[in-house]
Amino acid sequence: MFTWQTEEITPSVAAEFTSRIQRSLRSSLRVFLPLTRSQGSPGSPVVNGAGQSGSSLSVRGFTPAYTAERGFWFTLIEADGTPHLHSVYEPVTANGSGFATMQIEPPLRAPFADGSVVQIATPYIEGFVVSENFSWSVEERMRTPLSIAVEEFR
Repeated sequence: MFTWQTEEITPSVAAEFTSRIQRSLRSSLRVFLPLTRSQGSPGSPVVNGAGQSGSSLSVRGFTPAYTAERGFWFTLIEADGTPHLHSVYEPVTANGSGFATMQIEPPLRAPFADGSVVQIATPYIEGFVVSENFSWSVEERMRTPLSIAVEEFR
């Protein structure tokens, strides 16, 4: 589960956000993470070898010498399109051929096929809004306070 707490967002952003959340009450919601720092230009990373498990993930296709820093987020996508949100536990730098083994959290929750996409440039979570009592308001300054919690499918 992932929770966002925003202090204020503009009415136009709030309108888009709330309309998507309303839809998510009966179907899934995909939310791109609001990154606090750039995650660089990772290249086109994919899972390097099927059958991996645990808290490490072998990846190929990184830009040579790309560094995935501690706390970077990424979405690991199963062959059927199901996404899983993870973060980098320890910094790692890809070698000259674009290979790296990332220490991750949480541990892998599904068997990923060789070549499964590792979306690190624009990570997202997909799932369902956790609350049945979703609400929002508009304040005097025409800003909208908003918070959301999304739980992945599995």
